Amino acid sequence: MEVASCNVVSRKVLIDRLRKRADFKRLATSSQIISNLAPNNVGSVSKIIKSKSFIMQYAPFSSGFSKESPLARYGLTITKKVGNAVKRNRLRRRLRAIIVQLFPSLAIPFYDYVFIGRESGLHQDFLLLQEEITKALGKAQQNALLISKS
Repeated sequence: MEVASCNVVSRKVLIDRLRKRADFKRLATSSQIISNLAPNNVGSVSKIIKSKSFIMQYAPFSSGFSKESPLARYGLTITKKVGNAVKRNRLRRRLRAIIVQLFPSLAIPFYDYVFIGRESGLHQDFLLLQEEITKALGKAQQNALLISKS
């Protein structure tokens, strides 16, 4: 677990990984694609943001977690469509490096995130991949603000 500051809240945010299959499935089964940030996208179902190099699913925590210390969790999934084990692991390492760097300042506390890697992420420039993840996390923050205002 890592401790980091967050823009959304002034407290420290703990960052952890998703480890259980049930957590991954919870985000995958009740997904809603976000093409624009209209008010009708408000709800407790998980949201999907699609990018050229990855798909990001995110949702608030399910019950059973302490709300005392802010926590944001992430998971990575790379399918066999991407390539052999060497290619999948390379993409996983690239995504993890960016997520660990950006998550402290851009992740929403009490949310779970799953990043599904796509093959184009292997060949994309690291800085462009970082920019895509920054934009996706920014969209997630905007959507969370819409939810909290309504």
